[in-house]
Amino acid sequence: MTSITTSVGTLDVQSIVSQLMTIEQQPLTASQSRVSTYNSQLSSIGKISSALSSLQTAATKLSSGSFLQAVKASSTDSTVASVSTTTNGLAGSYALNVTQLAQSKQMVIDQTSGGAAITDPTATLTGTPSSLTFKVGSTSTTVDLSSSNTLQTIADSINRAGAGVNASIVQNNGSYKLVLASASAGTSNAFSMADANGNTLTTIPVWGRVVRE
Repeated sequence: MTSITTSVGTLDVQSIVSQLMTIEQQPLTASQSRVSTYNSQLSSIGKISSALSSLQTAATKLSSGSFLQAVKASSTDSTVASVSTTTNGLAGSYALNVTQLAQSKQMVIDQTSGGAAITDPTATLTGTPSSLTFKVGSTSTTVDLSSSNTLQTIADSINRAGAGVNASIVQNNGSYKLVLASASAGTSNAFSMADANGNTLTTIPVWGRVVRE
């Protein structure tokens, strides 16, 4: 400890310096306290401003009355039908009735060139076209039938082609029919058929007929 001896006694220099420094720091401490107070006040003002802004937004919505016009729609089965709303929509419940299911277009081949029933699916047929071109949507597929002259070989050739048309042989009362059907239901999947010359066919010449479009 540093001290000075005088005629009036010993002076504690270190204590005197410490007290002087404390006195010098008092204005700085007061300023720091005021800054902290100001920052706290600014934070409170910011919170009040944010709350007022939210209140103004809510008041605007209330004054417009738009919340009274809000309409929500939902479907009991979104896999069947989806719904949406507009600001002018009317409240209510609506039922969707299905009156007819989509069907595949079909063509039945059940006659020989002489108009007789086909009793053997492996029997040679006369008048068969050399090829058929099936069109489904914008896709056309040509099936080579030059070596297919029975119901069975014609069906096999069409199925192998992957033309969007399925061919199957059906037996009924001792006769056989070749049934051509769209691979998928609906008008967008209906097929059209053309011969080797590009002529659109509604039946295969001589031995075909359309039973359902």
